Amino acid sequence: MGFNPRYEQQYPFHDGGNNPQYYMKDSWTLKDIWDPNSELVKGKYPMLLIGNTSHSNYSRVSDLWFVNVHYVKLRNFEVGYTVPEKWLKLIGAKSFRVYCAGTNVFTITNKPGFDPEETTDSGLQYPTTRIINLGFSLKF
Repeated sequence: MGFNPRYEQQYPFHDGGNNPQYYMKDSWTLKDIWDPNSELVKGKYPMLLIGNTSHSNYSRVSDLWFVNVHYVKLRNFEVGYTVPEKWLKLIGAKSFRVYCAGTNVFTITNKPGFDPEETTDSGLQYPTTRIINLGFSLKF
């Protein structure tokens, strides 16, 4: 599965926003930030520019941003125990079952903080809700 982030996750200062620290620490920059003709210092990420939508970060498709996401996700589970009928005769019950059920219990991924099953590439979607249910059923 692949993920190609867009908008806030890719474009520097998108809509006046901020950038992650890792992006700003390892981007192309000028050796002397006050001299536009100074030597470029290489980085992993494109140079940060404000208000320049023709910059390659905005207008060109690049595999720099593409992340091959690997993950294991426990989406649904249920564990239960039904008490044997011979024990239930003592209280006059026909059946008794205890259970624990869960949805979106955990995800192990190479891209932490990100749900690999998101339907948007902006990274602004609410995370998938985790639900844990504990319960029992008793029949007389």
